[in-house]
Amino acid sequence: MPTSNLVYVALGDSISIDDYAGGPGCGAASLLHRNLPRFAEFAGKDLSSRFPGIGIELLAADGAKAPDVVSAQLYHLGRVEGEIAVATVTCGGNDLLGIYGADLQVGEVAAQDLRHYLDEILAEVRNVAGPDCLLIVGNIYDPTDGTGDPDLFGGVEWPDGLQILDHFNEIIEDVAYDHDAVVVDIHAHFLGHGCGAADPGNPHHNPDDPALWYEQVIEPNGRGASEVRRLFWERVAEHFPP
Repeated sequence: MPTSNLVYVALGDSISIDDYAGGPGCGAASLLHRNLPRFAEFAGKDLSSRFPGIGIELLAADGAKAPDVVSAQLYHLGRVEGEIAVATVTCGGNDLLGIYGADLQVGEVAAQDLRHYLDEILAEVRNVAGPDCLLIVGNIYDPTDGTGDPDLFGGVEWPDGLQILDHFNEIIEDVAYDHDAVVVDIHAHFLGHGCGAADPGNPHHNPDDPALWYEQVIEPNGRGASEVRRLFWERVAEHFPP
């Protein structure tokens, strides 16, 4: 089957981009498209191996909130040439940070705003890419490793933060289901690799792999980007068996 007309599109925020992971080609979306030799485990496990000649449109942007994806990235999505075989969306983390310190009432308003924008995003991806596109949505991770540690954010307490985060992730799952998208649980996968990575007392501590997967507190570093890619690739491999 000819695959040179296929395209992979990545929308969303810095979870998908190269900037914090080490430069061009190092981000989660880039690694899903084409693996780097230093990740020998993923040799032959990328879109370029599965679909020779597939292109990539990396529309995700640092700091993007859900309204930014709607106002800017969807514009470019409509101008992508080729058949979109795979699309990934990482969205909501910056919206959450935008209400840092808020109570549950404010969090609920923000959560419903996310529902509205994410619904528009996924509906447009489906409209442009069609029903056969594999649409993958990532949820929001927790750099505090479930502790809600305020020291990561200048000592500012956020008593309702983890509860609001859980609500955001519930909404991501609900909206993804409405648009026949699959959710990858970045949140669960990253537990034990944030601020509690080296702490044996943290319930998520992984003594066999206590590596930190973050850069500048909230961004995925090189390892983190590869782990996001891992979750994306598992879905691709399920949907497009060799």
